[in-house]
Amino acid sequence: MIKRSWMMAVAFLTFSGAAFAELVLTPPTGNSLSNGAGSTRGDIITMTGDFDLTSIGIDALIANGAQLTFNAYVYDDQGGSGVNPLAVGTSETVTGNGTEQFFDLPVSYTLQNGQSYDIGIDFHSFNDPNLDINYFFFDSGSNSPFSVGPVMVLDGEDGHCGSCNVYSPNLRLNGNGTTFSGPVVPEPDTLPSLAVGILVLAGVIQYRKSAKRRA
Repeated sequence: MIKRSWMMAVAFLTFSGAAFAELVLTPPTGNSLSNGAGSTRGDIITMTGDFDLTSIGIDALIANGAQLTFNAYVYDDQGGSGVNPLAVGTSETVTGNGTEQFFDLPVSYTLQNGQSYDIGIDFHSFNDPNLDINYFFFDSGSNSPFSVGPVMVLDGEDGHCGSCNVYSPNLRLNGNGTTFSGPVVPEPDTLPSLAVGILVLAGVIQYRKSAKRRA
């Protein structure tokens, strides 16, 4: 009975809310932390499953005390020959502390199975000397596509030019879905349900122990 109760609690916790995922799109190539971000940096991708995007993070270093303004974007990729905006996130001003880290910028969009996109980060100052990006030397001319969960990365992107750049930033996609590869944690609004499930399980186990002692 305890085993059955445990399985029921696990099922309850599993299906009580959506799962949160982080997909880190790190190319399998050499990299360098360097200046020269241009106006935008991103990837050309093709989806092999659906993913509800909530933010895009970029691996970068901002000089200590420097304030830079970014926003995330999703464009459609028309075969690498042109792009149209699908979702543009709100602009966020970030203060650097001189250490390399992921900076996550909000954007809300469902990346759909079978569709290709141009995704990335827009910098509001061109080639700012206070900004270094973790670049990977990855392009469709010399590298095969790689996949992380439902995201297949085809090429680096700069200035919404489609598949036209040999540099790909280290991006992190944050969102919800059932078709993904990455660590899964409960969303904040599912934590109360998680606590209730644990309390129910603990009560069941305690009750069974008491019943055995009385018998």
